[in-house]
Parts: sequence; C-alpha cells; structure tokens
Amino acid sequence: MSPDLPPAPPAPWGAVVSVQTDRFSDPLPLADLLASRLSGLRARHQWSLAYARDEVRVSAWGPLGLPSWLWPQAQDTRWQLSALARQSATLVASRGAVALTQDIAADGAPARSYQADVSLRLRGYAGYGIDWAVQGASGWPGGQLRWQLGVQTLRLLRLMTRDITGQVRFDAATSSYTTRLESDQFNDRHHYLYQTEGDTQGWAWLAHWQLQWQASPDWAWSVGVSDIGRLHWDRLAHEQRTLDTDVTRTDSAGNVSYAPLLQGRDGQDRLTLMANATVVAGMSWQWQSGQHIELSARHLAGMQPWLPYSGVRVQGGDWQWQLGWRWHERAAQVGLQHGPWQMHMAGDALDSRARTRQFSLQWQQAW
Repeated sequence: MSPDLPPAPPAPWGAVVSVQTDRFSDPLPLADLLASRLSGLRARHQWSLAYARDEVRVSAWGPLGLPSWLWPQAQDTRWQLSALARQSATLVASRGAVALTQDIAADGAPARSYQADVSLRLRGYAGYGIDWAVQGASGWPGGQLRWQLGVQTLRLLRLMTRDITGQVRFDAATSSYTTRLESDQFNDRHHYLYQTEGDTQGWAWLAHWQLQWQASPDWAWSVGVSDIGRLHWDRLAHEQRTLDTDVTRTDSAGNVSYAPLLQGRDGQDRLTLMANATVVAGMSWQWQSGQHIELSARHLAGMQPWLPYSGVRVQGGDWQWQLGWRWHERAAQVGLQHGPWQMHMAGDALDSRARTRQFSLQWQQAW
C-alpha cells in the first residue's frame, strides 16, 4: 500500500509480469470462512468487512511518440498495455447481520432479548481483458507532478451481488423472533427451468487515474482512484425475497388476515451497476537519505471505512526493504525489491487463525 506511483520506466521499452492476491476477513479466520464454519463468528467492529482480490497481469510499455510541438512533455510520457485476469469480491455486514448469523449457526436460542438493524452487501466479479494506460511527468509550482491515466475493459465470467436489509427482534421470554428482512440477489450461477437463453457473459468498463506531487526532494503526496465504471450483464438470474415472521394482521374492521411467511420473485433481468471505486491517498517523507516514512489510506466507495497503513522504506544499494502495518487488518506487511524483482507479503498469523493473507510478485525487464 505504498503511496507512490510506479517508478518511471528505466528504458524506452520494457515488459512487466505480476501476480498478486490479497484476502481479509473481519468476522472469521480465512480458513473458517472458506470452510463455512460459523461457530467462531464474532463482530470486531461496527461493520464487519471481508474481501478477496486476485490478479495476474502481463504488460509492455513504450514511448508515446507524440511530437514535442503537440505535447511538450512527450519525451517523458509512456504508454503501457496490459493483458490481465482478475477477480474481486467484497462483503460488508452490520453488527446486527453478524448477530443474526450467529443465531442461525448456534444450536440454541440467544440468552437475552435484543433488537438489531440488519444490513449486508456483497459485490463480486471475475473476468479477463486489457488495460491501456498513459504515464508522464510535468513541472508544477513548487515541485514536480507525476500522473497516470488508464482504461480497462473486462469480459466477465462471473458476477454476483446481494443486498439484505431489515430489522430483527428476539424476545427471550417467548423465544420468538419478529423479523422483517428483504433480500435482492443477482447471480450468474443461478438458473431457472423457464430461463431463456441469454448472454452467458458480461462486460466491465473501468477507468483509473493517479497523481503524485513531489513537493521537494523529501516530501511526496499522492491520490488515486481505480475501478471507476460499470458492470453489465444481460438477462442475469434475479432472486428477490421478503421474510416476515409477523404473519397476522388486523384491518380497521377488526378482521384478522394471514400473510405468507416468505414472499418472493424469481426473474431474468438485465443488470447494470456502478463498480465500487477504490480511493487511495498517501504521503511519503524522506527523513534521511534513502529512508522513507509512508502513510496511506484506502477506501472502497460505499462498502467500508478507510483502511490506514503506515510503514518505512529503506534503500541500500540495489536493495530496497519495506516494513509496514495495516491498522484495520491488524497485519504486518514486508516488501523486498532487488533488480527486476519485487515482492510483498502481509499477514497477521502463520496458522489457521490468520485473517489476512497478501502476496505479490513482480518481474520487470527493460531494453
């Protein structure tokens, strides 16, 4: 989570191969989450977060080739074309949603009465495609401005969304629930007997940008946004449900009417939604030659609080070391760069109790 832009290419032409995975779970260890073991489910914050990010990318870069009279900084501007495969999933659940899931997983009823607001939001997709970006630098009052702009097109292989909202009340005296929950879900793996043939894959159109202002040799500030755009899928299986345990109602005349406990609709609808853009802001301070202190924070719009990071980066000859701390994830992060190789790892435990697992490896060749 360094706040820096990728370094300027060391030569006019080159290639990069990178692999990365980043997984985190607030309410459960990752091993229990993957195995659907819910007995240890606990809310650590007001909002519980879980996410998974995986990507494989092969890139090539070269000079933009614009004439200097058209673009004064053309000689310092590079294009980068990437082929990539990626998947992303994010789940955010309120404390009430975690409490309700605990009740469902437990053998007996809760020990005391409670009332909770339930909110759960899931967004996930996987696909492959291309990314085209332009990177350059220009003079700026008081320093230098480096920038990067890019667009990404993905052919989606998977797309799923789910929203659950409502309230739940439990009365310990009568051991009864009063529940009103609404669920809305799209999932490409769901199929109905009457479902017509449709597009079995979707598309994503995304943009990204990043700015870094080098205010002095010692100070740098950066801000960037990625995954700005839309996800689209034609005729995707759509499931809507309403759960209401208060099944009796009385009208103005005193008549009692009985409503179904579960109501729903299954359909095949077009889905177009905004992707959850990721905002990253940070700063870097060189407090001694080759030694930097880094602070940054990441935010997934509409899904989670800011996730802060702090660390140090030390340059010694051809080697560069990095050590940092992810505050929300409560995990240590280490990095190492030497020659064309760069590696990062993060985690909070070495056994099955781990809630954070991150690894990235990059190789770069210039000519």
